[in-house]
Amino acid sequence: MALLWFPLTLTIAVVFALTGEFWFAIRFLAVCWIPGISVGAVKWCLVRGDRWQQIGGTIFGLLLLAFVWWILPGAGLVVFKHSISGFTLALVSAVVGLLMPLEMAEVAKTAN
Repeated sequence: MALLWFPLTLTIAVVFALTGEFWFAIRFLAVCWIPGISVGAVKWCLVRGDRWQQIGGTIFGLLLLAFVWWILPGAGLVVFKHSISGFTLALVSAVVGLLMPLEMAEVAKTAN
């Protein structure tokens, strides 16, 4: 899922940047990437980290999510007459972040 989400959002952001909406493209990438990365990192910290990594990683991940919450209102899209809010994009990214380590573990198992 992550192998589709990140290139798809990068492609959409490049299209926006090339059409003159550079700052919207940056905001769109932040809303689509930061939640996935921070939720995946918090999951790793809580599962595999020692005590200080669990505390520090969780606090840092929550600070990143607070930053995304701050920039959410300007990151919505309209696709085929359907409005997609910035909150929905961030939520999908967070779900991708939760599932990302599981997909990587499955790929590593099949490679051996």
